[in-house]
Amino acid sequence: IIKDNDDGKMKLFIKGADTAILKKINSYSQMNLLEKTKNHLEMFSKKGLRTLCYGFKEIRNEEFIEWEKEYVKIKEACIQNKSLEKLVEDKINDIEGNGYLLGVTALNDKLQDEVSDTLNCFLESGINVWMLTGDKADTAESIGFSCKLFTSDTEVFKVKNVSSELEVKSNLEIILQGMIRYEIEAKELANKEKNVKPNQVSENKKINNFLTSNNEEKGSTGLG
Repeated sequence: IIKDNDDGKMKLFIKGADTAILKKINSYSQMNLLEKTKNHLEMFSKKGLRTLCYGFKEIRNEEFIEWEKEYVKIKEACIQNKSLEKLVEDKINDIEGNGYLLGVTALNDKLQDEVSDTLNCFLESGINVWMLTGDKADTAESIGFSCKLFTSDTEVFKVKNVSSELEVKSNLEIILQGMIRYEIEAKELANKEKNVKPNQVSENKKINNFLTSNNEEKGSTGLG
């Protein structure tokens, strides 16, 4: 929050993932900027770029004073009672909501030295590698190729837009059948030295919860 000493006006600036920021923009931004911004986000993610969205809104001095009193009260109560954390989050959303969308930035976050070589050693040693990331699925896939976790022979299976464990299970069963099919094809093409490596990209908390619970039941481990 920035306050102009000359006129006393206050401006609140926010930044974060598109999944968080785009929920807080006002109707003007939704009508005039949202679709174009989503197109830019998709273009950036396909290039493997890390993205951040930005927004701002003007706040009346009286509005901020009233909000701050209530926020401090809830924040102090939360120290003694952790169950109030949701109320703290809601209070923050109250003041951050209904703002203007400023835009989106994209950053090429380069891999650290020897990442590709290290992963290649793991894979050649028969070690299963999991890449866990909070990025968008397209960004994760692009990074998978840049660090050589995926290759040109890799068949990428995607699980997206699922809302229940049942949907996750159904999608994973389809993927499993696909992996089996490609494994058979890989063996048939072994004489031609063509190696098809199945991998998957998942983008949902339900998926991650399902995979974690199943790995624990089977006693398997993943390296991420």
